[in-house]
Amino acid sequence: MPIHELPHEYLQAQRNAYAYPAVALDGNAQAYTERDFETTHALDHFLHSQLVSENAENKLMGYLAVIFWGHYSGKNGQILRNRALGKVRLAYEGHNRLRRNGDMQRIRGVLDLRIEDVLAILTTAIGLVHADQFGDALNVLSELPGIGHPIPHNS
Repeated sequence: MPIHELPHEYLQAQRNAYAYPAVALDGNAQAYTERDFETTHALDHFLHSQLVSENAENKLMGYLAVIFWGHYSGKNGQILRNRALGKVRLAYEGHNRLRRNGDMQRIRGVLDLRIEDVLAILTTAIGLVHADQFGDALNVLSELPGIGHPIPHNS
């Protein structure tokens, strides 16, 4: 049976049975805490509400919470909390690194960009998702720090 013919209740039950962690970050970009959710459906609702929020701080925190969630668990359900927090810090603050050839390279974070540009990218991507243009949404999101390849900037 094609997926679009399956009952909504069945799809939701299958999706909720998927074993990814129901955890995200809550707060703001400067002071956040880990938050557990009863179900992955509740997590999805929280993240969606953050990402579509008109409040800039909520939208930015939704983006960082998704990065945290995406790096929180590894193979066999192993929890990688510190790795996830490090990825959030890198995406937000960026990082200077010394390349093998001796050149300094900046991995840019949100603070290196204009917040308005980050929010505009998120808004554009969400609009594309709502229009079922997932590939285009991923392409737009790849412009953000912490998603896709790092954005280097040679100093």
